[in-house]
Amino acid sequence: MLALQHLARIHLGAGRHRQAYESAEVALGLGPEHEAVARRVLLRTWQGEAPAGLGDTTAGRRRLAQAALEAEQTGYDAGAVTALDALLHIADQDALPELRRRHAAAHARIRER
Repeated sequence: MLALQHLARIHLGAGRHRQAYESAEVALGLGPEHEAVARRVLLRTWQGEAPAGLGDTTAGRRRLAQAALEAEQTGYDAGAVTALDALLHIADQDALPELRRRHAAAHARIRER
């Protein structure tokens, strides 16, 4: 799973969005690990960034919102910040105030530790 996670991130960084999405999809299908939440949130974040990079912001917003929510619900604040940061770039204007609030709250929780 870790190799596929890295491959997804490399593809995304190189602008190969479809390959990034596919690598993340395969990695997610491999099943749970001891770091399941962190890996799943990061992979879902990249799966949101990938379609957005291909122009499908609706799918990107949906995946990023799922990643952010899972991260927040499980206390993975660094993952929430990452997903929310990406989501802020493609969000509808109506959603921005709430997303900014959640982003700031996750940052605050990280600083408190």
